[in-house]
Amino acid sequence: MLGVVNKAIENFVITVHGGALWQQVLRSIGEPGLQFEPMLMYEDAKTYDIITALAQALGKPQIDLLDDLGTFLVTPPHGGAVRRLLRFCGVSFDDFLLSLDDLNDRVDMALPDLDLPQITVLPQTMDRIHVRVVPKWTGFAYVLQGLLRAMADDYGTLVFLDMRRDMLDVDCIEVILIDHNFSSGFEFSMAEGA
Repeated sequence: MLGVVNKAIENFVITVHGGALWQQVLRSIGEPGLQFEPMLMYEDAKTYDIITALAQALGKPQIDLLDDLGTFLVTPPHGGAVRRLLRFCGVSFDDFLLSLDDLNDRVDMALPDLDLPQITVLPQTMDRIHVRVVPKWTGFAYVLQGLLRAMADDYGTLVFLDMRRDMLDVDCIEVILIDHNFSSGFEFSMAEGA
């Protein structure tokens, strides 16, 4: 797994739970003082070990922890850059959802070694969309679910999200659009700090 993933987890833990917990997690996986380099590759098992150790340290289910991570990745101020990149995908939450089909190609252009799990958008009805996530990274669908929840808030859209298995037995996030104009959402500018 590309180190940028581990750096994102490290940033999440330190920002939300403190540096002491991060060091505790590293000690528990037998890697005290480990420093990840964003552009280097690491064994996937190391990332999964970190998630397992973190969930145990917090006494929290891994799926909830991964959902929180997804929310963190796009919530300002720490997730401002990712949020801005995602907001370019559409002027409404519906547009954003439908553009997720192109996310893998866009990520590949910027970080070809990341090898993000394939995301496919499957519209069901006018207010119901399924977002299928190929199970390349264990738990990634829950990270995406947290990200989608935060982005819905960002656009001011009220949604209901439910994790399912589709007919191919693949993780699928069911997105039910309840109110497109639930709130005014958050201001967005193409330029940071504008």
